[in-house]
Formats: sequence, C-alpha cells, structure tokens
Amino acid sequence: MDWQRTKVTNSFSENVFLVYFNELAGKYKSSTLWARYSMLKSTLNINNGINIETHPKLLAFLKRKPENYDPEKAKTLTPAQIKLFLNEAPDHNYLVTKVALILEISGACRAKELYSLTTENFKDLGTAVLVSVLNTKNKVNRKFTIRGAFYETYRKYAKLRPTNANTDTFFLNYQSGKCTVQRIGINKFGTMGKQIATYLKLPNPELYTGHCFRRSSATLLVDAGGDKKARWVAIYSCCRILYRRIFTK
Repeated sequence: MDWQRTKVTNSFSENVFLVYFNELAGKYKSSTLWARYSMLKSTLNINNGINIETHPKLLAFLKRKPENYDPEKAKTLTPAQIKLFLNEAPDHNYLVTKVALILEISGACRAKELYSLTTENFKDLGTAVLVSVLNTKNKVNRKFTIRGAFYETYRKYAKLRPTNANTDTFFLNYQSGKCTVQRIGINKFGTMGKQIATYLKLPNPELYTGHCFRRSSATLLVDAGGDKKARWVAIYSCCRILYRRIFTK
C-alpha cells in the first residue's frame, strides 16, 4: 500500500502487480519474491477481496525468475579444517560445538536429530560410545560408534552434565566450561558451522549454514571412497574411514 502511494495509484490490476514485482526482483531473490507473493495473496484476499491468483502473467513472471538463479549451497569443512578446529579450539568455549561436529560427521546427523538425542541414545562401552539415532527423517533408525579422540571429547562433555538436570536431553547449554540445566535450542545447531568458520577465519562464514556439517560428512565419505548408500548400510565402517581420514596422515 505504501508503494502504491508512491506511484499515485490505487489500482490492483495485473499490470500494477507486474511493475511492483519487477522492482522487487532487482533487490531480492526468487524465494523472497514468492514469499512476498504469498503474503500479498492472503492479505489482499482478506482485506480487499482481491484474488491475485487470477493474474496469469504475474505467475508466469515469478516462475521465470529462478531460471538464471544459482542458489549458494552451504560450504563444507575439509578434513584439515575439522582436525584444526578439534585440536586447537579451546574446550572452554567450544566443547559443545566439538561434540556436535563429531556426531554430525560420524553419523551424518541432522540438526533435528541432534536436538532430539537423549542420554538413553548413548551407550558408553568404556573405550567407545555407541550412538543410536531414532525417529530419523527417513524413518530408518541407525547406529554408529565414536571412539579414540572423538570418544575422549564426548566423555569430557558428558561428565559436565549437572546432576540436577530435569531433562534427559543430551545437549545442554554450555558456557565458560560448564553445562547448565537448560536445553540447547534447535536453532543453535544451525549456527555452529558459522561459529567454526569464524574461529578458523574462513572467508564468508555466513555460508557455513545448518547444512554445513551434514554436507561435510557426505563429502568426506565420498572423498574416502564411499557413497551415500554405503553410509546407511554400513555406517560403522564409514565412521572408521572418516576417523582415519581426519586423524591420520
């Protein structure tokens, strides 16, 4: 409505909407244009009784916009970068991030899966820990093992769990070397890639999004000679490949 006033018009014709969205296209990506279209479609229908779904030229314009749009994918971490972060980043500030990274690259876990992990999903074997991931996106439960230096990092974080925690959620808020009783929010996992990239002083840390860890896991596996199918069929062997890839020369 503010834009209409700048154009000295109160028309809701299809041509007016084409001019409006053409101006937006110079500033925003295709996904944003569709979001704006969806909002306008609802509010105009409720407040003004106008259905912009009847504008075929406008829909055709929006559908053509992604043709030359190449979305930026989440960047991945290399074995050298992962090793550098796990070995040199101070545990006092980054221990929980290290544990999340280890689980992500070892088990190709999604943020929602990390968020849903409870203490019951971890079975400490003394020299390793068996992790069971349940209620996955593809409805297939899976297990993987963390051992060696990965296991020691896990144990260090697990020992900090407060005895008065009133939740069985595994990931608890971590600050200045201590865990609180508050659960880590799911959005926190989405920012950990950027946190690692910032520590390592990598260019464009904002591109290390919530998909960073999972894409890094897939990339490491492919580089090591595996494939996506093998990751689900033989996840234990894949974790050993990843471990050797990162911690051996």
